[in-house]
Amino acid sequence: MSLWRRLLDALSFLLPGDRMFSLDDEWVDSPYTPHDQPVLLEENVPADLLELAYQRRRFVEDLLRRWHGLSLREQQVAVMICYNYSTGEMAAQLVVSTNTIKSHVRAVLRKFDVHSRSELRLLLSDFNFDNWNNPL
Repeated sequence: MSLWRRLLDALSFLLPGDRMFSLDDEWVDSPYTPHDQPVLLEENVPADLLELAYQRRRFVEDLLRRWHGLSLREQQVAVMICYNYSTGEMAAQLVVSTNTIKSHVRAVLRKFDVHSRSELRLLLSDFNFDNWNNPL
């Protein structure tokens, strides 16, 4: 288990695929539901699941579109951000100045519409970079 995952588990933070739902015993035994809460009907479940799947697909397609909008160097920097490289480590690995790395990081964050490296890591947490072909 990665350090990132252990930290999220320690903070009881659930990733989108980890959400668990349960009902309190009071709700299960109660014949009443609050008027401000929508009633979930069994026949609506398939439609709701299809809607969620559609929304997830559009989200992933948007992420892939943004990923392919990055230059090769920006993709390298994004992968290194996901692997938690520091600016200095990225500069040394890619043999460029730290100012160049900072410029690439800003461009990547802007293209994914996030404000920090940690937000980018969370956004790309489902991406598998294990077989990333680093051309260096």
